[in-house]
Parts: sequence; structure tokens; C-alpha cells
Amino acid sequence: MSPTTVKWQPALSSKRRHRLLLATLALTAASTSLGIPSTAEAGGFLGARFGADHGTPVGRNPFSIYFNPAAIGATKGTQLSIDAAVIYRRASYERSSKDLSPVVLANTPKDSPSYKDYEKSNTGKATISNILALPFAGIVTDLGNNKLPIRLGYGVYIPFGGLASWTRNTDFTNTTAPGGNDGPQRWFNISGRIISLYNTVALSVNVPGTKLSFGANGSLVHHTVETARARNTNGSDDTASQDGTLLEGRALVDARGFNAAAAVGVFYEAIPEKLSIGASYSIRPGFGQMRLKGTLRSQFGQERRANDTEQVELLQTYPDVYRLGMAYRVTESVELRLDGEYVTWSNFKRQCLVNANQNAKCLLYDDGSEVKGNDKVIQVIERNWVDGWAVRFGTGYFLSEQTELFGSALYDASAVPDETLDPTIIDSGKIHWVAGVRQLITPKFALASSFNHVYFFERDTTGKNVFFTRRGESRQPSAGGVYNQQFFYLNINGTYTF
Repeated sequence: MSPTTVKWQPALSSKRRHRLLLATLALTAASTSLGIPSTAEAGGFLGARFGADHGTPVGRNPFSIYFNPAAIGATKGTQLSIDAAVIYRRASYERSSKDLSPVVLANTPKDSPSYKDYEKSNTGKATISNILALPFAGIVTDLGNNKLPIRLGYGVYIPFGGLASWTRNTDFTNTTAPGGNDGPQRWFNISGRIISLYNTVALSVNVPGTKLSFGANGSLVHHTVETARARNTNGSDDTASQDGTLLEGRALVDARGFNAAAAVGVFYEAIPEKLSIGASYSIRPGFGQMRLKGTLRSQFGQERRANDTEQVELLQTYPDVYRLGMAYRVTESVELRLDGEYVTWSNFKRQCLVNANQNAKCLLYDDGSEVKGNDKVIQVIERNWVDGWAVRFGTGYFLSEQTELFGSALYDASAVPDETLDPTIIDSGKIHWVAGVRQLITPKFALASSFNHVYFFERDTTGKNVFFTRRGESRQPSAGGVYNQQFFYLNINGTYTF
């Protein structure tokens, strides 16, 4: 259709406006009521698996607000989707004596009571077993006229996120290592969460006379980083001195902030009703390094300062994400799907706490210590991640126009090297299996449900971690050990078309 034949509707009917208002109100309510995610099941802590097999770069649905804004150009009417994954997470970290990192107790006799308590509190297995939720809510519309070349969308979701609360160990009451109640992983994480909540507006423009669409989105992102961990002034895992004086302390970081993010994409229906191809590029939040403002509360051993709260800023950089996907309708009953993503986690080099001072920088020497004269760095957690990638193959089998059976298998490579893997973010190569059904309940309402299992391959980093070899503000105990993790979750989503 040429541009001259498009008839623009200057105003929606009152009935149409009412429906759009209801949809928007429903979306807003959903965004405030849904929960927060568990540790992500994609590489690093990128947990964007909304919509199961229907969240792809070629999905003609509201999930494409995030995965590929150009694909919403193929939608018709106004679609409201609400998605939730109820997740059961099981994980463990087992630390052996090979990764003990003492300083004060380094030369203490191994058979002394203080050393035995120290060793017992810092070794063994820590576990997590909990149930959480991962939400998405989105709406797309053709503004009441599917002949218009534009589509608009709005979504609320959490693509980057993780939450953990490790099971307490009560075997260390009345010992010289009371911190052992929090488990051997406590030097890296006792409890915490990393949440990036996206509020996204998307626009897609169809090229008249073609099946080609271009799209873009813009997001206001609210970040929350909260973590509680054990910490010592010397970067070790010492619990107490030889005379029983308590050395082990605690640090609580609470940092928050807003920044912007964006994405662009292209969608092409190469063979009408048969072959679709889509690609997108999501730009990292903040378009570079982000700076979150917050507080650090610390207590070291038996020391308690009058004011133990510091104003700090957290500096870190998230990745860009490239996606490519295609769907081919082999027959009326069978559709084959293939998509993949490439995530530039190599940008995530460190998380750095600095004094709350405008433009304070994280200036470090190669050994991890702060550059002399800077005097702004409080603590550094080395990451030095590598780029991650994932590939998924799936199929949809249509029993009828109302019923679709779908399934897929995904391999996701780890972004975290052995040298910096720690219990804060457990990651490894993983296989993600999906089996589900999508049913058109009424002509306007579709309900989909799927069972998902994410199996993480075991990681054994004993003796490989580099944290304790670093110097100054970058030094912390070794996180070497054996890591295991699995997710089992039920994904449910409903889509109503107005």
C-alpha cells in the first residue's frame, strides 16, 4: 500500500479509548503486583526468558517490546500480555580447605581450637532452596486501525536480576567463629538482590508496500543492588585471633539509581505467512558505565563505630545484547524456530564502591590496589567476565487454529570464568528445556503454559579463584569450590486482544 492510500484516523472512538484505558490500567496494576526474579537462568544474570518459546526476535506479540521492537509491527489490534514464571531454585556451593584464605591465622597450629573453629566455619556445603517469581507485562496497539504503518507498545519487566538468601547453618553457636552460622559462602553473599526494572516504550514502523518493519524502544531503568556479606579489613576469611578476639565483620551495601536504555530492530516477513526473520540490538543501561548512589554499613569484628554508615557510589557496566531469530512454517501444522543471542559481558570488568563524590573514579593498578593519590575506592569486586552466547531451537505443532503444542532446547554458555566465579552469581554452561501448550480460550483470549527445566553443568573452581591474590581494595577470600544449580519453573501467560 502506498503512503497516499493510508487513511489516518485523527481520533479513536470512545469505545476504543475506553478499552485502551482499561488495558493500560491493567498493565500498570500488574507491574506493581508481580514479584521479583530468582537468580537469572541466562548467561551472567541476564534472565530475559519472558513468554517461554514465544519470547523471540520474531514474536508477533508484546514480548517483542523487549526482544525486538520491530516485530510488534506484525501485530494486529491491541494486545495485552501478562506473564509470570513460578520458579523453584536449588543450588549449592561446597568449599574445601584448599581455598581457605587466612592472614592472622595463617601460622596458627592446625590442631588448635581457634583454627579448628575457623576451618569448620569456612568449609563444607552451603545451599539455597527457594521459590520465587519472574514477571512481565506488556501492551501493543495499532491505534485501532491495522492499516496504519505504526505500532506502539509499553512494557514493564526485569531482564537483569538475581535474588539469593542462603540457608543458615546453626552448628556454630558458642564457638570462636559465630559467623559460621551464615555458611562458608558468607564472604561473598549472605543475602542480596540485583534488580533492573525496565519501563519501556516501543515504536515500530512498517515500510508501505512491503513486509519490512523497523523498530526502536527506550527504557527508564531503575536499578537496585543490595547485598550482605562477611568482610575483614585485611581481605581474608579470618574469624578470630588466636586469643579468641573476634575479627570477622559484616558489610551491607544498598545502592539504587535510574538511567536510560534503548534498543533497535528489524523484522522481515520474507515469505508471507511462512518465513519471518528478525534481529535486534539492545544497548547497555546508561549507555556505558552506570553510577548508583547508596550506603555502605560496616562493622569489623568487635569494633563498632559511632557512625558506621558511609555514603557511596557503585560503579559497574552492563552488556549490550545482540539477537537474531527466524521462524519457518513448514506446513499448516508445523513451525520451526531458531534464535540466538550474543551478550557482551566482557564489559562487566568489576563492581567498584567509591566515596560519594561527584565523578569519583575507580583507578587501580594492575594488582588491584588503588592508584596513589586517588583515595576514593572503598572496595572492588573483580569480575572480568567474558562474552556470553545462547542458541535455541524449537518447534510449534498446531493441532488446530486454537491449540498449539510447543517445545525447545537451548544451550547457554557461561559468561563467568573460573577465576572470578563466586556464590553471588552462580553461572555455568547450561541446557534449558521447554514443553508447553498455548490454547485460544475465546476468540480474543489465549492462555499459554509451559514447564521449564534449566540444568547447570557442575563447576569445580577449587584452587583457581584469584580473589585472594589481588591487592589492596580488590582483595577478598578465595571463592574456589564446587558449584551446582538447577531451576524448575512453570511459565504462565495470558494475552487478550481488544
